[in-house]
Amino acid sequence: MTFLFKKAGFTIIELVVVVAILAVLATVVAINVISYLDKARDATIKGNMQTIASSATAFFEREGNFNNIFVAANNPTATNALHSINDITSPNTVTAVLKTDNSSWCVCSVLTKRGGSQGTSLNTYCVDSSGRRNESSPTCTSRCNTTFGICGN
Repeated sequence: MTFLFKKAGFTIIELVVVVAILAVLATVVAINVISYLDKARDATIKGNMQTIASSATAFFEREGNFNNIFVAANNPTATNALHSINDITSPNTVTAVLKTDNSSWCVCSVLTKRGGSQGTSLNTYCVDSSGRRNESSPTCTSRCNTTFGICGN
């Protein structure tokens, strides 16, 4: 028995199914890529915060106090790291505080990945002159202030 018509190509249903599968796979890949980019930005911010802590220690050993520690002419490594963090995050999301008596300092930055309940709040990362380094969810202005000069919770 011979057929008059031969099947040449794909049906519209087959094409729609293939396109739908590709769309789902592309969405999954895009979500994972964005997640990895946020993690990379956060790792860079934390690395720059470590740089600030190291240069602050060297500054204290050289000067004997923390007076003007965040002035570019006095401590260019720390100020460059602060600028680098600001380039990654939105402007004005980094708080650098020197205690009023110049005996301690604190630097806090907003991270790019979301934390808290259902990923709604921004996490912050804080380093200070006492060696404390931690990630938490309070705002930077509530964590670093001129009264204490350390990372509060």
